[in-house]
Amino acid sequence: MSSAEPTYLLIVQSIAADNASLARLRPLLAREYGLDAYILRQRLIGRGPNLIAEGPRQRLGLIAARLAETGIQIVELAHSERRAYYNETDADVNKKVKAAL
Repeated sequence: MSSAEPTYLLIVQSIAADNASLARLRPLLAREYGLDAYILRQRLIGRGPNLIAEGPRQRLGLIAARLAETGIQIVELAHSERRAYYNETDADVNKKVKAAL
């Protein structure tokens, strides 16, 4: 594994309708993590899986924990343990992303 910090993807399952807790959370995520509140709303409400954020694992873990509090389902792809222990490559992760979407 390289010494550079890998980039992770945070993919969530969208929900059918907005709710009060999610409406309160969106501006918080925008402020604390630099996410665009409008795009976040577009990707969280609707149908199917959507990419919410990408970046370091710790940052995505914090975002995922906040979203999970509202009942959003999280998909974690390309985590470092699988890459290290099972030698997953970018091509392997690409297949998983396509399957998730």
